[in-house]
Amino acid sequence: MESTYKNHEQIEQSYNSASWIFRAIAIMAIINAVLAYLWVSSYFPIGLGFTQIIAAIQIVFQDVPDLDTTRLALGVVLYLLIVGIFALLSLYVKKQIKWAFLAGSIFYLLDTVIVIFLRDYLALAFHGYFLYRLWLDWQGIRKPTPAHTP
Repeated sequence: MESTYKNHEQIEQSYNSASWIFRAIAIMAIINAVLAYLWVSSYFPIGLGFTQIIAAIQIVFQDVPDLDTTRLALGVVLYLLIVGIFALLSLYVKKQIKWAFLAGSIFYLLDTVIVIFLRDYLALAFHGYFLYRLWLDWQGIRKPTPAHTP
């Protein structure tokens, strides 16, 4: 019985850790979006490659006056969509829904590919760390460490 309790505790801890990671990603993406709309040149490297692409597209079309409102509205919608996905994934992972964990990890891995193409090495370091943590959490969910009982 002790072994089952320890395994349940470890699984819960892994889900909570992964949920925190997805929540942190969403929060940093929100901060980056606000910085982008304020035209601040700095950003949090924990943010997403997806949002960096949106910000770059926003900058490319900033001098087209006919698209100003459309560009801003579309940017906000896309930012909210991406942040919303990670926020929802965080909630579902917290409820120990395994597919949400996998979907979030794959989505973040795809974002890492974008970061590689953007050559944002600081963001890549954070992505690598978070992917490593997600991998460890996945191992904790898939194969809980057996508890040693005397």
